[in-house]
Formats: sequence, C-alpha cells, structure tokens
Amino acid sequence: MRLPSFAPSDVLARIQERLFERVRIDATWEPSVRAAASQGTLVYALRTASLVDFLALGGVARRRGLPAVELGDDVTPILDLPEPFGLRWAAGNPQARLARALSAGRSPVVFLKRAAGPMETLVARRTARHGLAEGDEGLAALIAGQRRASTDLVIVPVLFLWTVSSEDRGPSVVDALFGRQDMPGGLRALLQAAFAYQHGALRAGAPLSLRTFLEQQSDGSGEDDAALVRRLTYTLLARLERERRAIVGPARKGADRVREEVLRSPRLRKAIADVAGPDPAERAVANGRASEMLSALVSDPDPRLTRALEPLLDALASRVFSGIDVDAEGMDRVREASRAGVVVFLPSHKSHVDYLLLSWALRKHWLELPLVAAGDNLSFFPIGALLRRGGAFFIRRNFRGDRLYAAVVDAYLRRLLRDGWALELFLEGGRSRTGKLRPPQVGLLNLIVDAALGLEGREVHFVPVSIGYERMLEEVELSREKEGGEKRREDAGALLDAVAVLGEPWGRANVQVGKIVSLQETRAQLGLPASGPLLPAKRRSLVHRIAFQSMREINRVTCVTAGSLVAMTLLGAEGRGLAQGELLDGCSRSFALARHAGARVAPSLVTAGGAMREAAITDALSVFARGKLVERARRSEPRAERFWMVPDAARPKLDLSKNACVHLFVDRALVALVLLAAPAGEMPRARLAEEVFALARLFKHEFLFRTEIPYDEVFAQGLADMVTWGEVTIEGEIARPGPGRLGAEGRAWLLSHARALAAFVEAYRVAARSLRTLVGTPRSEKDLATRALRDGRAMFVAREIERREALSKPLFEAAFASFLDAGILQRAKGEEVALTESHASLAAVGEVEARLARLVPRWEPRS
Repeated sequence: MRLPSFAPSDVLARIQERLFERVRIDATWEPSVRAAASQGTLVYALRTASLVDFLALGGVARRRGLPAVELGDDVTPILDLPEPFGLRWAAGNPQARLARALSAGRSPVVFLKRAAGPMETLVARRTARHGLAEGDEGLAALIAGQRRASTDLVIVPVLFLWTVSSEDRGPSVVDALFGRQDMPGGLRALLQAAFAYQHGALRAGAPLSLRTFLEQQSDGSGEDDAALVRRLTYTLLARLERERRAIVGPARKGADRVREEVLRSPRLRKAIADVAGPDPAERAVANGRASEMLSALVSDPDPRLTRALEPLLDALASRVFSGIDVDAEGMDRVREASRAGVVVFLPSHKSHVDYLLLSWALRKHWLELPLVAAGDNLSFFPIGALLRRGGAFFIRRNFRGDRLYAAVVDAYLRRLLRDGWALELFLEGGRSRTGKLRPPQVGLLNLIVDAALGLEGREVHFVPVSIGYERMLEEVELSREKEGGEKRREDAGALLDAVAVLGEPWGRANVQVGKIVSLQETRAQLGLPASGPLLPAKRRSLVHRIAFQSMREINRVTCVTAGSLVAMTLLGAEGRGLAQGELLDGCSRSFALARHAGARVAPSLVTAGGAMREAAITDALSVFARGKLVERARRSEPRAERFWMVPDAARPKLDLSKNACVHLFVDRALVALVLLAAPAGEMPRARLAEEVFALARLFKHEFLFRTEIPYDEVFAQGLADMVTWGEVTIEGEIARPGPGRLGAEGRAWLLSHARALAAFVEAYRVAARSLRTLVGTPRSEKDLATRALRDGRAMFVAREIERREALSKPLFEAAFASFLDAGILQRAKGEEVALTESHASLAAVGEVEARLARLVPRWEPRS
C-alpha cells in the first residue's frame, strides 16, 4: 500500500513558523541537537501526545534549519489533519512511518505518554489499532529499527511548557476531564498554548543513544521487548521530569495538608512529647501550640497570584530601574543544580526589593520560584497574606530557648526539602545598613543543613547570589538609621512610603550567581563521611564552611557598576569635589584595577573592546544628580569644565553605593593605610606585614578575609600584585610608594585605596573616643553607641573627622565587637561592657584613639 503524501504549503509553513517563533529555547538546545544528529539519526521524544507540541517542534526545527519532523508514533493526536502546516503526517503502522521518515532524512517524533481523561476518550479517534495506548508501539518500532540500522538512533527528549505553574497534589475534575496540568490532553494543551504561545519554553533532556541503551540493557536473560520499552520510557520520562521540575517545582499541596504532614513527623511528635511530658492533656496543649505555630509559619504558594503579578513585576522592573543585568550563565548553572537535586538560594540582602528581583530573574529564565524564609515582621496585613501566597514563610527573628518552636521549624524545613522545594534565605539575617555584606547568621542555615543531612539519595546545592543596585531605594531610611534613628516598624505605612519612591531614578540593578556550593562536595573537602549523621562539632564546621564560602562567592561575583565607581571616586576626592575629567580618570583607574583583579563589571559599563564606557559614568552621574546625591557646581567661566561635588548631607547615602564594591580594594587599602601613615612613607616589609595583619583583625567584623591559606601568604600575594601594578616598590626590605601606572603615581594609587576605607577608620576612632565614658563606669553597648554618635557629631563639627558617613551606628557596633576581641573591652554584668584592667584609664583609651587617628589619610584642600 502506498503511503499518502501531500506537498507542504509554504504559506502555512510560514504561519506555523511565525506562530511559535517566540518560544523560549534553551541556549544549549540547538548545539545539543546538532551534536546528537552528528552521532547518528535524530529522533525526538515528546512527553505527551499533543498536536500543539508537535506543531511547535516542527516550527522550531524549520526555523533553526534542522531536519523536518515527521510523526513516527502510533498515538494519533486529537486533531487529524493531513500534513498540517507543512509537517509530514504519514499513514500506516509505526514501523512504516519510521522507515518512511528515516529514508527521507527526516526526524521521527514519538510520544511517551497520553492523557486518559474521559474527554480524551470521547474526542480521540478510536479504531481497532488506534486505542488510548501509551507510546509503546512507537518505541518498540524504534528498538526494532535500531537492530536493523547500521547507524545509531539518538533520541532527544523534548519538553514544551506553556505554563510555569506546578500541578496541584490531589484529584481535580478538570484533570479528570482534560488530563493533568503537567500531562494535558489535546484540548487542554491547545488552550494552554493559545493563552501563552508567545511565552512558551522548549527544554530538552540529555540525548540518549539507543544503541548504547540496548547494549547496557542486554544481560543475556532473554528479556522481551515489552520490558525494554518500559525501561526506555522510564529513562526518557525521568530526563524530562528533571527538566520540568527545574522550572515548575514539585506538586503543590494545600497549607492544611502540609500542616497535617508536618504534625505527623516523628521528630516533631517526639519533641512534643519531650516538652509536654507523659500527661495526655499537656500533650494535647503542646500539639495545639505546634499547630498554631505552623499556621503562622507555613507558606501557601498560589500559582495564579504569581501569574497575575508577573505583568506588574515587569512594569516595576522597567519603571524603577533603567536596566537589570542578569547572569545568564549563572542561571544555566542553577538549572543544572535543580536537575540534580534541591537548591537553596543564599542571596545578599540590601533591599526589600531583593525578594522581587531574584524571583523576577528566575521566572525570566524559566526556573522554579523558591519558598522564601522571611522575618515575621513582614507578616502584617495586607502584605503578609500576599507574600505568603507568593511563597514566603514567616519565621520569628529569635526563638532561642523555645524548644517547641525550633522543633516545628525543623520539621517544616525537612518536609519542604523532602518534597523537593527550592528555598531562599538571607544569610545576613537582615538588610545591610552599610551597603556591603554583613557577617553571616547561621541559625536557619544550621537547621537546613541538618535537615539536608537526613535526605538520602538527594543532593542539596547552595546558590550564592549577589543582588546589586547603583542607588538604594531605601537610602533615606538606611542613612537615618546609620546616624542613630530608630528602625521603623514594617507596616502598611512603610509600604506606602516605599511605593512613593517609584518615580525616582534608581539606575541599574543586577543579579549575579556565584559558584554553587554542594553539600556533598563540602563534606568531602572537610574529610567528613559521605553519608550518615554528624556530631554537633562536625556539623557546625560544615555549616560555617558553607556560610563563609557562600559569602565569599557573593563578594567575588558582585558587579562593579558605574554608580559604585562614581561614588567611590567622589567620596575619596580631596577638597570640595572633582572636575568631570578628573572624575572620569579616577573611575577609569579603579575600573582597570577591578578588571585586573578579576572582578565582574556590569555589561553596561564595558565597551565591545573591553574599555570603560564613559557614557555609563555620565548616566550614573545623572541618576545621582536627579536624586540630589551629587551637585553640579556653577562655574564663573562660560566654558568651564563641569565640576561635581557631594553635599555633606548626601554622603551617607552615596556611601551605600560606594560600599557595594569596597571589598574589592580592602587588601590594598590596608597596605595603603599603614604605609602612608609611616614616617617618610616607607616601612620595613616585615613591619608592614605585622601592622597590616593587626588592622585586618581590627576590621574582621567588617570584611570577609581569606582564611583558606595563612595570612602571611595572603599578604605576600597581595603585596606582590601591588608591586606588579606599580603601587608599591620593595628596595632591599623597605616598602615605599611605587612608580605608578596609568598616568598616576604610586602615592596617588595608595591615597585612592586608603580613602576607600577612611570612613571606617574615622568611625572606629569615634568609637574609641566614646570609650572615655567607660572609665570607672560600665555601660550597655546601646548607651555606648548613643554616646559615640554624640561624640562623632561634635568631632565632625570641630573637623577632627572629615567624613559625614563615619557617623554610623553599625560601624560603631562593629568597632565595639573588635575592641572586645582585642581585649580592650570585656563583658560586665547583663548587657554592659567595661574596660579591661590594662585600658581602664583616659590615657590608655586615648592611645587607642591616637593609633587610629594616625591612620586616617587627611584631605589636602586645594588653594
């Protein structure tokens, strides 16, 4: 019997091609398909029998210049059109279809599954041979064809997603009639694509060599082909399921069901019994308390809300920021980690917008949205309900001593990880008040790691994420808090204030992904066993390694932006400000050094040739000027060069932008501070190393220093690089300023670095001044910080300190922590601190201040 064939219509083919031209295709898909085609004959496997997916695949193949696709399966879609839109649609059994496609050089398409709801039964064409079968006959034909073929048949599993919503766990009338959301029938698939044909996504599982598969399955047992077909189906579906889960996440359960499952947890039931004792009445009370805690804790993500908010988030992203740079390669690594196991996002936390920005970036790259650990201060009406439906779960800021609450949180986290949910938590515990990373708070991370250690056969990956801004939306609030203002309670009024700033210019934002930290690999690095529970001390070392490795990765991938360069250059200027040319030169030098150090730079800051884009600097100046963070000074000369200055009141706000990248220059800045403070600006190398090490210990609560190698090696490497760059020269054993580079002398480079940390040194000096009030009288740290703010304001007015941004409560608190570590302060009764015996005099604390004062690079105002 001759198989019917129809000439394709170019017009209809073009319509089909245009219809699916906006399908988002994984960047690795086409190279993977072409590589598979080069190894043998290409065969596509679609997850579900769907005419929509078949048409979309044909359109993509045609647009990418790949071999035309042809139905090679015995499962007929619900619409039976001859050669629709230029696709080959041959009659006959699967073997005949396969032979026809292969002889014509086309790629057969087989289906693995089929929705089996009642509506499908009514609509589908049923004949004696064409029933509601799975894709068995098509796969059996492939196996038979492979045995006859001289070349390899390479199967590429293909997944089309027309919705990013996860399916609900449990029965549904719609699912029964039209197929499940993740495996829709023809009509449901058609409707999904009709509503989202411009936003669908194509993902592919790893290609499978059928010849290799058959060789691996051959064990000499004489197993029939039916068993081979089942194994092949399972293998291909598993590869597609990993792709799907990376995008939509696990099946969604209702909040009530989650609470019930958590309350049935053996660990939680044991904790309730331990807390309540043997009395049944007490146990009932404890069980009720645990249920109430869970009600306040659990997330209840609603995909419909997520879909409804997407246009709003797109509008906000385009209106609030002039652009958002997302690390596409990093997102691909997140996808790989999601395929392999569970991911836990550890983003930096500078703004309330962090929640939205990371979710926006993940959704744009078709990745699963995580459940976010949020402080219970954000559970106020109405935002709390929206956040809960958006995936937030609310945890108390402090639950130390409450065994039952800790057990409830632990059981809930274990349930989320076991179900396969991606999680998100902010390691810093709260938003940074200075613009740089805060030290990690490992309480919640400890619970997650402990829960992850109990997951057998499932890897957990921790994903460090840097979220950066050229200008902070909360700059007014953060500046006020830095200078002693009380933190405002989160409420609807604060929300309205946040909305009010949306009309301001905020520059560009960016989302960058660091090297993903594997739980298993970290265990191996520490020499810990690959499986099984760990002793508390070993678990703590594991948690701290993950925390600090993740924080260092966040710092490493933080983008240098035009705004951070402008802020650092202007805040480090001598006198009142800088002319435009001087500003550009300073930014260019810092840019070159950042690139030399391997730092990431914002794409908008770099030309195609790798140089700094001066237009990006101009744009950042415009953003700061419109926000009144910088001013353009009026010049008497008609054609005078522009002159930029920073008003004193704006310095704390601009400091937030500067501190986003200050960590890149800290090692150099410590050397510069010590060397410039030395008599005649020179110092023996060994003495320089000692004093730099002492200064690093003083600032250990401010910055993350390398700990994987001894500090003397860190210092030696850093100093050698400064010598190479021309900032320092070593003659004999004496270190002094070097010859310079890029048109600036070595001393100018050192001054630039030292001024990047000058505000920190001045803040610590102010903190040291406040220690005078402790002579003979212990005080609480809160009272001491209040006194430091008062002393600092007086010192600023008297010009003892020169930088308004040094009046910072977070810096004072970090300084007091360093003074405790250094043995200058000691804990007294309650929350009070006191001077140690060796520093319990005005002369002793005066010497502490004097040592810090000598380090501050003084301004040298121009005539």
